[in-house]
Amino acid sequence: MRSSAVIEPTRPLCRCGGMSRPQGSSRIRMWLAALLTMGVLGVAARSSRGQEETDKPAETPAVGAVTESLPAIREHFQKGRYAEGAEACAELPAAARQTPEIVVLWSQCLEEQGDLAGAVQQVTDALATQPGQSVLLGRLAELQYRRGEFTECAATLEQAFQADPEELRSRIVQVSLLRDTGHEEEAEEASRWFIGYYNRRQPEEAEVLVGVARGVELFALWNPKSQNLNMIINTLCPDALKADRQHWQAHELAGSLLLEKYNKAQGLPELKKGLALNPQATSLYAKLAEVAWEERDLAETRQMVTRALEINPNSIPALLVRSDLEREGGDPIKSRETLATIEKLNPKSVGLWSRRAVASLFDEGFPPDSELDTLLTRLQKQQPLADGAQSGFSRALAAAAAVNPRPAQFLAEVGKQAEAKFKFDFAERCYRTATQLSQRQPEPRSALGLLAMRTGRLAEAREILDQAFESDPFHVRVSNMRKVVKLLEGYETLETDHFLIRYDSAADRVLARYLADYLESVYPAMVAEYGHAPAQKTQFELFHKAKGVSAHSWFSARLVGLPWIQTIGASTGMIVALSSPTAGEKQYNWARVAKHEFVHILTLQGTRFNIPHWYTEALAVLAEETPRPELWNELLRERVPAGKLLNLDTINEGFTRAKNQRDWNFAYCQSRLYAEYLQQRFGAEATHRLLEGYRQGMSTTQALRQLFQVEQAEFEQGYREFLNQVVAQLQGEIPEEPETHLPTAEKAYRAQPDNIAVAARYALALSNVNKRKEARKVAQGVLEKQPRHPEASLVMARLALRAEDTSEAGRWLDEALDREHPDARILESRARLHLEEKEYQAAAELYELGLKQAPSHVAWQKGLATALLRGREYDRLKPVLEQLAISDGDDALVRRKRAELALNEQDYATARKYAELSLQVDVMHAETHEILARSLQQLGEPATAAREWGMAAECQPKEPKYRVEQARALSQSGRKDEGVNVLRELLKTMPGHAPAQQLLEELSK
Repeated sequence: MRSSAVIEPTRPLCRCGGMSRPQGSSRIRMWLAALLTMGVLGVAARSSRGQEETDKPAETPAVGAVTESLPAIREHFQKGRYAEGAEACAELPAAARQTPEIVVLWSQCLEEQGDLAGAVQQVTDALATQPGQSVLLGRLAELQYRRGEFTECAATLEQAFQADPEELRSRIVQVSLLRDTGHEEEAEEASRWFIGYYNRRQPEEAEVLVGVARGVELFALWNPKSQNLNMIINTLCPDALKADRQHWQAHELAGSLLLEKYNKAQGLPELKKGLALNPQATSLYAKLAEVAWEERDLAETRQMVTRALEINPNSIPALLVRSDLEREGGDPIKSRETLATIEKLNPKSVGLWSRRAVASLFDEGFPPDSELDTLLTRLQKQQPLADGAQSGFSRALAAAAAVNPRPAQFLAEVGKQAEAKFKFDFAERCYRTATQLSQRQPEPRSALGLLAMRTGRLAEAREILDQAFESDPFHVRVSNMRKVVKLLEGYETLETDHFLIRYDSAADRVLARYLADYLESVYPAMVAEYGHAPAQKTQFELFHKAKGVSAHSWFSARLVGLPWIQTIGASTGMIVALSSPTAGEKQYNWARVAKHEFVHILTLQGTRFNIPHWYTEALAVLAEETPRPELWNELLRERVPAGKLLNLDTINEGFTRAKNQRDWNFAYCQSRLYAEYLQQRFGAEATHRLLEGYRQGMSTTQALRQLFQVEQAEFEQGYREFLNQVVAQLQGEIPEEPETHLPTAEKAYRAQPDNIAVAARYALALSNVNKRKEARKVAQGVLEKQPRHPEASLVMARLALRAEDTSEAGRWLDEALDREHPDARILESRARLHLEEKEYQAAAELYELGLKQAPSHVAWQKGLATALLRGREYDRLKPVLEQLAISDGDDALVRRKRAELALNEQDYATARKYAELSLQVDVMHAETHEILARSLQQLGEPATAAREWGMAAECQPKEPKYRVEQARALSQSGRKDEGVNVLRELLKTMPGHAPAQQLLEELSK
């Protein structure tokens, strides 16, 4: 595994030496014997006879048939031809069908098709004639374990170990059974056997190597910091594949382990390599479904689940994911039916009971603190829970604890789902109890540390994450988050009345001050607007590039422990993190983003996190007070007529499971329009009323019915009509350049050579790859049939420009330009050519013509501004710049230019306004601070002006004039001594600076 500063764990998986031999096997035998007498699980009683001493079968016709048929049957199984494999087994002679190798393969072929009962029957039938056969006993124990028949499994294991204490499958089942019944110390000791086994035998067979790897994986549950994880990834699995290139199980194990450690980049390819070998591997499809579900890719999840269940309708991992899909898809009845199916297959499945618990939490509500206290206290004291089981959650917990009195995995899974729904207090209690019940399982402690970070408790998080890392140094998210903690501990903190700003003192001191001032300025109005004041100061964290890692990677690691998320600012509901706009990656309007994220803080906390995702985003976008982006309007034109819309039941998925950037943007667009429709239909206060409904614990359906007397279906119908009105009012669609992929365009042209549109597109495709002669010929053919055809004329103009004949290019464009209904590409190309030819008036006229067609098209607004600026038509330029400042909130230059014009005209109030707006995008621009400082001085605010001169000096510390002017402004504000100190400090570094010396003498008189 490759390492880097943030993305990979501190201790990457790598090749390592051999494993050491464990001690203590006698203790595990005594513990297991005691457990067996209680009917819990079986003993690993070591016999005096090792496997190497077992009798070898004599050569018989049955043995000969097995020897001949076994490779083909194994190949059937390995390639997923399960029916063929079972059929081949059935066709063997009766005696051959009873050999352990054939019985195991036959039962595996049946199990992979979902016939678990048939698989058990095959093994039990064979054992009837071969009682005490260790391989068959191991396989029976494995099947019993998978069916949740733990008592029977324990008894079978006892028999298996009496026959052969080194039967590999039995050993794996033994450790799994010990783990799942809460005997972790015994399970850990039992798992050490695999290390000794490997060191003694040094196996070379693929199946044995993967079996050892599975055992070592179990050992690594309690010893993840050992080199045994490296051994699995880099030795055992690769060696298995060297021994048998078709052994897809090695890819499955390696991929699953990598994914468990959040190494998706290497884990997913391993799973796909496994599928390439066995396209019928149900377990691989189920694992891919789990990954897709975690990524919130519903379509991929559904596809993988469907494929898995087509092969094996009784695959419990696939059924568990299907139940998740059904519940999230709004069909809890089907979800419950799926869980009932799982219970029949394995009533002891942890996933079954954790999902039932989660379902009850969100259907019935969370249990009162008194009930939860009682439950968790009894759990920690190993007392029965049934008497305290009042709620569905309590009953599910009692069922899980009846199997495993230390149900840490159950609590961790429930906590994870509660955290996903922002139920942080409940999730924390689950995680904490899990860590107390199981000191050996690292995942609950990792989750607890990550939750502490999510809720902004940095000091607590540091301690927990250190412990989690000590337990599991390969956990990428924990490793990355520890690096984030260390980075934050090196940051400075700026504290105000209501905020804590953490920032890189070397890079973001100016930004931190501006952010703090801005947040305090909007705080009173925002608290009044959303009806909530946070109980604690809200923490904002500004991440800058450091240690060779980008600002955005640090920001992403802060939010999710992984190196990339698609936004630049985010809130957990408790803290806000921003990728610093000063880091040189991408400038953006930090004030707008900070306000947006603070809306999330107020609305999430104010509703106790009951507000749905779409509505907190709707309110946050409305708070930005900006026009709809052009992309949103484009998406509305495209999707509203086609009916490709989200609704109130699916819109949250637009944020969490967007397939691409356009889908994600459309979720924001639709959310805002839902809020605007609410205001249009029910009045300006309607958004506040709905927020209050969420504060009272209502769902969206309940709030619409109770607060607005409208059913959701009727509201949705009105919303769709509202969207139709919005689309009808949109002006001037600006078409994108058509698809010009040459092979596609050529194929279409060959099929329809007389189609003018197809031919013009083909000409454009040819010109794009510089096939000038062919492009000219096709374009001329189009123009002969339709003079002034826009695309063909555009091709001819571009060919002329490549020949540096601007006059000819202008002629083609002028001829094609229809001033009544101008083609956007012709208009823009002609306007650009006018600019290049310094024909500014003509360029401005064309951009103005285009803006009549599409008033909000930012590119044409900027083109017009450029033409007017170069033509020095400042009176016409000013309103264009003001419109651009609204249309493109992330452009500092536009705002700065408007401020310069105002300052030159001695319009100091306007200069101040636009300089401040410009600094909300580019806070490190010294000249903008200077404009603001001069405006403030003229407006009679020397103290504030002094601060701006100081900011300018911090932005450009080598420019002495800013310190001189700062000293002058300080003196004007009555702080002469401070001004003198500023000058003295300047003269220490620049002793010959005359203006500083002169002002110092004046102030010293």
